[in-house]
Amino acid sequence: MGSRPQRYSFSGCPLARSSLTESSPQAVYWAASFTEIAVIASRAIDTNTLPSVLQHVVVPSLQKIQVTPITPGFLFGTAVVVGGGLFRRWCFRTLGRFFTFELSVRKGHQLVKTGPYSIVRHPAYTASALQFTGVLILHGLRTSWLRSSGVLDIVPGLKFIALAWAMERTIAVTSLFRRINQEEEVIKSLFGDEWKSWAKVVRYRLIPGIY
Repeated sequence: MGSRPQRYSFSGCPLARSSLTESSPQAVYWAASFTEIAVIASRAIDTNTLPSVLQHVVVPSLQKIQVTPITPGFLFGTAVVVGGGLFRRWCFRTLGRFFTFELSVRKGHQLVKTGPYSIVRHPAYTASALQFTGVLILHGLRTSWLRSSGVLDIVPGLKFIALAWAMERTIAVTSLFRRINQEEEVIKSLFGDEWKSWAKVVRYRLIPGIY
């Protein structure tokens, strides 16, 4: 009787570091957040206590930026971003020690079919698409702080940065469709009938009932 062959598996479909988890978008998020904090602080503190350069150069520019109210669009966009983040965390926790950013095939893994992977076949990508959509709602609406505060006109080059970011994120999200096809070919070649059985039960890749 021959020895049993070593079993390989694909642990799931987390985001590739090269597509949607670059540090540059994080830098944009942090820069926008600190700018918003600085605008609020410039109105809440006694600016006379600040160094002369800040008083005469930075603070006047910050005070030109309008403080906008919290809107339903802001709340909805925030909820979508948070929901996507929690859903993505669920994916990572389900994968456990098998989680990697890169597409890989390792010894001792198993095809993960529980948790979010029992809803759609690529839930981490679903979560990332949700987060991107939430950010677009949060900052893209006409009533958003980014568009209605005047910051785009006051900070040099910010319009270009915002447009370049939106284009880069759109390309990254749409590239997921090509990557999903590649990943499923790898999974099918590794698991054969097991993958086919799973795909019959979990029919959709990203959005239940749609795709």
